[in-house]
Formats: sequence, structure tokens, C-alpha cells
Amino acid sequence: MLIIRRGCPILGLALLVVVAGCASDGIKDYESRGEKNLRIDARIEPNSFGSVRGSFLHVFAVSPRCELGYLGTVTLDKPTMEAGLPTDKPLLLRAEFVARQRFSEGGTHNTYAYFVQLRPGYDYAADIQQQERLYKFALMEKRRGGGPGRAVERKGLEQCGPK
Repeated sequence: MLIIRRGCPILGLALLVVVAGCASDGIKDYESRGEKNLRIDARIEPNSFGSVRGSFLHVFAVSPRCELGYLGTVTLDKPTMEAGLPTDKPLLLRAEFVARQRFSEGGTHNTYAYFVQLRPGYDYAADIQQQERLYKFALMEKRRGGGPGRAVERKGLEQCGPK
């Protein structure tokens, strides 16, 4: 497990070149663990001639001392994806949205995160959208086998630590 450092020196450009472009900076594809318990519905506005967009879901394990251990990144390049996330430890799930004009170094970079511990026997659904200036990351939880679902409360890493 790699402990992530804050920031990637070429973050905006590297993320848009998809994961391989920043591999030397510690970004790697997330490898599912166990059964697929997360369904990701991604609605990402396609790139146009004038703009480039990239959306990613970064997965981190969170230690008892609130240190982040980078587990990998899911590149949101399909409308529906599934992943198997660990249920035995707290996680930080961070959706990242990058948009910039072609041939420009500037751009926008937005992130939304959930500090959660997924429960065994439950399935999760992530609704992730990037359209124009709309950025959304919503997480739902539902008991496997039926029953009503519920929205997972968005909590940041500031919720980590002794209670």
C-alpha cells in the first residue's frame, strides 16, 4: 500500500492523459477486491474540439491514525462500471473532475469525497456526473437481497479520528 503524498506536480495534464500519463507519480488502476459491491453510474459529458474532460474515482484506505493509503483509481470512461471495495477498513472515496480548454494549461479541478466504511452484505451505488459546470457524486447503500436503499451521508476526512 502506497501512502499518498499531497498533490501531483503535473496533476491537471497528467489526469487528462488518463492514468498511464501520471503512473510515475503514484497513480494506478484500482484492482477490485472480493465481490463487486459498488456500481458506478457515470454521466460524463464527452470531450469536444474545444474542451477536454476527465473524471476519476480515487480509492484510499484510511488508517486508525487517519493516514491515507492509496489503493488505486477508477477512470470513469464508461456509463456503468462495477468494482469490489474492501469492507474491513475505513475508506476515502474521492471523485475528481478535471476540465480544461484544449491547448491551455489552466482549467477547473473539483473533488467530492466520502469518508465511509462499507458494510458486508450491502451493495453501493455511486452516481457521478460531469456536465458543463455540474459536478455530482452521490452514494447510496442497499441491503443485498432487497429492502429500501438509503443515501450515504457525505463526510470528509475531518470526521476521522477518535470519537
